[in-house]
This record gives sequence, structure tokens and C-alpha cells, in this order.
Amino acid sequence: MGGDLGDSDGKVTMTPKERYYQPPRLSEWLLKRLYPDRKAHTLAGDLSETYQVQVSEQGLFRARWWYRGQLLKALPPLINNSIYWRSAMFKNYLLTAIRNIQKHKVYSFVNISGLAVGMACCFFIFLWVKNELSYDRFHENADRIHRVYAEHFTEGQSNIFSSTPAPLAQALMDEYPEVEQAFRLEDYFDIRIAYDHKQFWGNRGFFTDPNFFDVFSFPLIKGDPRTALHNIDSIVITEEVARKCFGDKEPLGRVLTLGSRNPRDYKVTGILENIPKNSHLQFDFLLSFSVIKYNLNWSCWNYMTYVQLASPEAAQAVEAKSSDLLNKRGKPHHKLHFQPMTHIHLRSSFRGDFDTNGKIAHVYLFSIMGVLLLLLAGINFINLCTARSAIRQKEVGVRKVVGASRRQLIKQFIGESVFLSFLAFLISLVLLKIFLPYFNTLLSQELAFPLSEGFSFLLLMAGLALIVGLVSGIYPAYIISAFHPKQTLSGGITGQGTRHAALLRKFLVVTQFAISILFITSSLLVRDQLHFMANKDLGYKKDHLVVLPFEKIMPAYRGQEL
Repeated sequence: MGGDLGDSDGKVTMTPKERYYQPPRLSEWLLKRLYPDRKAHTLAGDLSETYQVQVSEQGLFRARWWYRGQLLKALPPLINNSIYWRSAMFKNYLLTAIRNIQKHKVYSFVNISGLAVGMACCFFIFLWVKNELSYDRFHENADRIHRVYAEHFTEGQSNIFSSTPAPLAQALMDEYPEVEQAFRLEDYFDIRIAYDHKQFWGNRGFFTDPNFFDVFSFPLIKGDPRTALHNIDSIVITEEVARKCFGDKEPLGRVLTLGSRNPRDYKVTGILENIPKNSHLQFDFLLSFSVIKYNLNWSCWNYMTYVQLASPEAAQAVEAKSSDLLNKRGKPHHKLHFQPMTHIHLRSSFRGDFDTNGKIAHVYLFSIMGVLLLLLAGINFINLCTARSAIRQKEVGVRKVVGASRRQLIKQFIGESVFLSFLAFLISLVLLKIFLPYFNTLLSQELAFPLSEGFSFLLLMAGLALIVGLVSGIYPAYIISAFHPKQTLSGGITGQGTRHAALLRKFLVVTQFAISILFITSSLLVRDQLHFMANKDLGYKKDHLVVLPFEKIMPAYRGQEL
């Protein structure tokens, strides 16, 4: 008796005989999911009765396989019907959306254009952020390459320099097995390059060790990276320098003259692909470190040191042991740190850096700005949709009268929202394509259109558009679909849902104005600051000064023969 009535928790229990005649649970569950009926699971019930007869006549094993066979037979027509009706409904929803756009042209223009401009601005910012975060990640072993920088302690003060002594690279390789490779760099810029009566000024290069190409993945178009920098008179140049100097001639083996006060000849032993813009090292040529003959001791901290470690985690272990290395060389007031190369561009502002780097704070700031711009566009979309809910009340009423469920209405309105969002997304791509050159000129960047770099970023933006469409349309869809047919057809909509919609619109409008005021105020502050910097009296007449460029020779041997 207790088994028929149920247990104390309210769960219906079955007798052993009932369990014996119970159809396979998984198959029955699938059948009920495939053929739902709001009143009763008619098909599942009919098959269940036939299944019990099959169990009695043919046994449990055959009955179970018969039930599963009926399920398999039901799948093809179900799939065909599902595809057909879903396609028909999709076509109906699409036509309804297009008709609404054509009927309400001004509303559609404001809604779609506002979302498109917001997306375009957001995509511009995200392209810049993506570029900033991509610095130096193209190297094959980027996660294991670190730059060594030094911390100097003087009278209780700590000063950080990116430069290190010349012997450090070899000492690290000799004393620590975690260090697989190490090499040095010294910059050599504003250099004159001459060939066959042609002269080119302002070039920049580095003195480095032969294992430079064992660590960095700068590809050589011509030449052998293993021997390109072995000789003291070797030079490796970029494609651009080769084109300027030699035109269509074969560059390997030709001689270039570098310098103006103390010119020296170098033989071209390799041609590099032009250095990517997202590299913190920008140069036109490389020379062998063997040229340097002065101040290669532990007292002259003028050189950059890069290391390739056995693993990214080895940096902490080597850094902890490096104090002993400096103490042995009489440098107890110095400490070495190992900075991941992928952090140099955004997390480095040390004395002696080759170039002015970016700041991770700017990346965070602009990322927040991009999200806020997209949020503004989404808020504007929600406001317009909820404000138009009264206009579509009769449409909702008629659809409900002819049998449409609230779930179907929600699908329709969310679908329209996603459709509008993707229209805005396509327009934003057009805006991105048109204005990207001007954006690059403004920021002195070379950001590429997403299609030229593969589909990963494009898919990310499409996913973002989908999320915007879903989030922006889900609340208006629930508000509109909740209208009662009697109220909508009679022309009067009241109730808690409409009050909630009104409150939401007020909240969103206040939020929208707050974000807009924040952007406007920030823009005015930046404009005033730039105007102050451009017009501040510096105490001298800038127009009466002449700047004469002076070729930089390394401090270690300035004015001396190489």
C-alpha cells in the first residue's frame, strides 16, 4: 500500500512488477522530449501500453529492443518536420523584422546606427588593445625569454636600470644550467649608411652576439643565421635597407659603409624580414659584438642582457642565486631581476630602455572605455525597444489570440534584436574598414583589418555582437510578450510589468547620461591639458631655435676608433 501511495518525501515509488513493465527510461525520456504534449504524453503512453503487451508475449529483452526500434523509426520524420517548421518560422520572423524596419525607418536608423557606431568604436579600441598585448609574442620561445635588469642601492635609495655589464651574459650561461642561451645588445642609432655614392641617415642598429638568432625568431630571408654574425666585419640588414641601398641587386656579399666620423666597412651576410611593429626591438641592422673593444668589464653597465631559460618558472630560481654571482664580482649593492620579454612593452619604464614603452594602465583604461561605449549603445537599444512596446501591443495581442505562446513571442523578439545587432555589426565592419587608416595615422600604428589576420578576431567580434543582441533584447522581449491579449486589443496596458519597464527605462537613461557626462568631461580635461602643454611659456623662443642632429656613438668608445 505504501508503495502505491508514495513515500514520506512525496516521491512515487514503484512495485517490482511495475518496474518490470517500465519501458527503458532513457528511450522513454527521449520520446517525451521529441514528442511533447502539454496535456498528456499521448504517443509515449500508447507505446508504453504496447510495450507491456510485448513484454508479456515476447519477453523483456525483445520488448526493450522493439521500443528502441520505434524510437529510431520516429527520428527521421521528426527531424524532417523539425527542419521544415523551424525554417518556416525563421523565415516568418525574418520577414516580420524586415517589415518592421521598413515601416519604422527613423526608429530603425537611429537604433541600428547607434549600435553600429558604438560597436565600431569598441572594435577600434579592442584592435589597439589586441596589438598592445601582442608585443613580442611572435617569437617561438617567447615565454622562456627574459631580459635581465639591475637594481642599484645607493644610500638607501633604489634605482632601476635596464642596462647590465658586458660579461654578465657569459657568466649566467657558465654558472647556471637553467640558462640555455644569453646574449648582449648595445644600440647604435642615427647612423649614416653609404653604398655606391648613396647615403641614408637616421638608421638604427644593435651590436649583438652570434647566438642572437638562436633566441629570437626574426626570420632571415637570405643568409645563414648560425654564421651571419660570426665575423667582426659582418652586418645583417633588413629588407627595407637592402631595397634602399641595392635596389634589385643581390645584397649578400656587398659592402656597406657605416658611420660618418669614423666610417667602417661591413660585408652583408644576411637579410632580415622587416621587423614587426609589435616588437619592442626596432632596428635596421645588426653588427657583431666583437667590434666593441672597450669597457667590457663588470664596472661598465652599458649593455642589455637577454636570456633564454629552460622553463618560464626557472626565472625565480636564477634570480635568487644571482646575488652570489654579483657578490663574487664585487657588486654587493646590486641586484638582478629577470623580466619576461612579453612584459617589456607594457610593464617597463626603466632608465636606459631603448624606446619609450607603453603602459598596462592605458590598456586597462581603454578596455574599460570600450566596454562603456558598447554599454551605451546597448542601453540606447534597450530604451528604444521598451519605448516601442506600446506600439506593438496589438501585434502581440493578435499573435496570442491565434495561438502564439509567450515562449514563441520571446523567441521572435529576441531574434529581431539579434538580427538588428548583426546588421549593426556588419555596418560597424564597414566603418572599421573606412576609418582604420585615419585611426592608424592618429595613433602612428599599423593596425590591420581583422579579415587580413584570420578569422579569430572577427569571430570574437561576431560573438560580441550576438551577446549584445541577446542581452539588449531579452528584457524588452519579456516585457512585450507579457501583455495580455484583452488589454492589448482594447488599447490599454497597465500592470506591474509596464511599471517595471518604465522604472528600467528611467534607470538606464540616468546610467546613459552618467557615462556620457563622464566621457565628455574627460575629453574636455584632456583637451585643456593638451592646449596647456602646447601653449605654455617655456621661457625661450621655440621658433628661434635650430636642432642639429648628432650621430650617437656608444658612450663606451665615443670619439674612438672601433
